[in-house]
Amino acid sequence: HEMHNPLNVVNSSLENLQYSRRDLDDDKYLLRAQKGVHRLRSILTSLTEAANLKDALQQEADQFEWFDMAELVTGCVEGYQQVNPERNIKLDTVPRAVYLNGVPDRLAQLLDKLIDNALRFGSQEGLIVISLRRSERFVRLSVTNEGSTLPAHLEDRLFDPMVSSAKDAGQTNLGLGLYIVRLIAEFHSGNVVAQNRQHASGVEVSAIFPYVERR
Repeated sequence: HEMHNPLNVVNSSLENLQYSRRDLDDDKYLLRAQKGVHRLRSILTSLTEAANLKDALQQEADQFEWFDMAELVTGCVEGYQQVNPERNIKLDTVPRAVYLNGVPDRLAQLLDKLIDNALRFGSQEGLIVISLRRSERFVRLSVTNEGSTLPAHLEDRLFDPMVSSAKDAGQTNLGLGLYIVRLIAEFHSGNVVAQNRQHASGVEVSAIFPYVERR
């Protein structure tokens, strides 16, 4: 709140300046300052979300329940396809139930962040594939998008706070979306990995959870 107030003052001052000086409507310095305020506001919002999530997860440790991850993923993907009809989103999941012990809403939030990342950094015409796989030991939820690949120096740091894969810093929220993915995965005793697709352009981001037979 303390940081939003001075931002509001700066923003309103810029708006008043633009209103009183119509000759500045297209001034590059004024436009640059307004974009800077917008970016700062977006960063603060993301930081607040991450901080609130940490506090919330501590209070949800006793809310784990058994649920069908395949059903959750299927429902989420149907929603993504409806909201983004112009994008090519495909579900590639196992045909049977995959039960996990966790907080369904948080794992849906994790998938939301993975999809947001794929939509933002994937090519507009490229395919986004969501897959769910289960082995004897692990459950792997992956989102793959076509488009630019990750720089080598970022593959191991992409889930840290304040790290971005974007070439244009104005298009990013400083990696906090994937940091939230990491927090939720670790809350469920899982981990996260990001890697460039083999033999093609694009990136695969996965959350991997230990598989335990339902009791």
